[in-house]
Amino acid sequence: MNQVSPVDIANLTITEKLGLMELLWQDISRDPDNVEVQERHLRTLEERERALANSETAFVDFEEAMSNIRSRMEHRRSGK
Repeated sequence: MNQVSPVDIANLTITEKLGLMELLWQDISRDPDNVEVQERHLRTLEERERALANSETAFVDFEEAMSNIRSRMEHRRSGK
């Protein structure tokens, strides 16, 4: 296997770095049983499932969620 040095990674563009992360995630996720899930992550999922079952929270459409995130980011950038 060819090793990639931190210097090589530092020279990549953001787009190239994101593409590399995507490739890594695709490779790792091929066998989810090999991915260790931390206990705190499991607890967070259990809490969210409980909140959903008790109608304490609800799903948000992806486009709506992205719109909300963009709006909050714009609000922060403008210093309001």
